[in-house]
Amino acid sequence: LLSFSPGGFEGAEGRLVQAGSGGFAVAVYRCIWAAGGFENVGVVAGDVREPERAIPRAVLIAIAGSSVLYGLVQIAAVSSVDDLASIAPVDLPGSVALPLAAERAGAALLSPAFGALAGRVLLVGAVISMLGYCAGAAIVAPRYLYAMAADRFVPSILVHRGRRGTPALAILAATLVSVACVWSFDWLTLLDASVLFSLVQHAMTVAAAWRLRR
Repeated sequence: LLSFSPGGFEGAEGRLVQAGSGGFAVAVYRCIWAAGGFENVGVVAGDVREPERAIPRAVLIAIAGSSVLYGLVQIAAVSSVDDLASIAPVDLPGSVALPLAAERAGAALLSPAFGALAGRVLLVGAVISMLGYCAGAAIVAPRYLYAMAADRFVPSILVHRGRRGTPALAILAATLVSVACVWSFDWLTLLDASVLFSLVQHAMTVAAAWRLRR
């Protein structure tokens, strides 16, 4: 943000027109993944004090906080690097562009050494963020399987608990499915599939809530 430059947004309208409605739709579709995760808050409601107050508040804070953070990151990156969309290597995820953008912005702001430090700081932050996401998924995914098994939507053996009350088989099943998916598909395919599944889940939840309120 210290190296913010309005000139970085010049020609944005032309690039949007060039991408067309299809490119814009794909971008919006994949942004849904970045905004997701708030739905997981309700899964752990049983372990929260006063969930009827804490859960709605946590959902709103999560959505608002992540939206502001992503907005600031995008504004800073786009304004600091003219060719942000193309600086990531072809064989790597596009998110690698952000540490590269931080490196360039830091070098322009102070020195190449500061730019290298800024890039490394952003990489460390990305690793911490990924670990947090994976930790959340590791907590939530077995709970989904356990609840579905309890209602007999999936094999009831997944209801089995270990000595400490943890759904051991559900955790193992979720881990095996995750490893198989990562081994078989590239990251972009998994991202698109994740968004699709979440949209189906949200649509069914909204429909169920509407039905229950009636």
